[in-house]
Amino acid sequence: MAARRYGSVRARILVSMLLVAAFGMGAAGFVTYLIQRNHTLAEIDNRLLDTVEAARAGLDSTPDLATTRDALRELIARFVPDHDESSVGIIDGEVAFYPGVDEDYALQDDAALMRRIIAESADGQVHIGSAEASEHGTLRYVAAPLTVADDPQQGVYVVSISVAEELSEL
Repeated sequence: MAARRYGSVRARILVSMLLVAAFGMGAAGFVTYLIQRNHTLAEIDNRLLDTVEAARAGLDSTPDLATTRDALRELIARFVPDHDESSVGIIDGEVAFYPGVDEDYALQDDAALMRRIIAESADGQVHIGSAEASEHGTLRYVAAPLTVADDPQQGVYVVSISVAEELSEL
């Protein structure tokens, strides 16, 4: 019994060229997505650090803040979170301030995440981290210590960005 051929030589060549082109385009699209994803993740960290720097500059331009509580209250009031952001002010290990505007997610409502951030920031250093929030997927956050001279209270300014919200724009 003779081997059966499927289509002409031209048709087989055309099909193989189309398959190679489709594979190449798929691979190029995947690599492009990965590059954009990494760029977006780097932008999230830059936004977080820029927010902390803007907060510091804002506090430096407001010299009449006598306590850590006053400084955190001023920060939370001044910096309104974007649609994919949230922020809190922590004093001595307790959430003291959060924005008075509607947020897509509220950091202060996730007790486990708040405990983690409070524990991480106990050393007085700026921390950037990621966490799986209970309801909102992955969050990227920065926790920056804040103290005012001659005030024994220890403050932490926390800003977070929803990674899922940012990546959904890709």
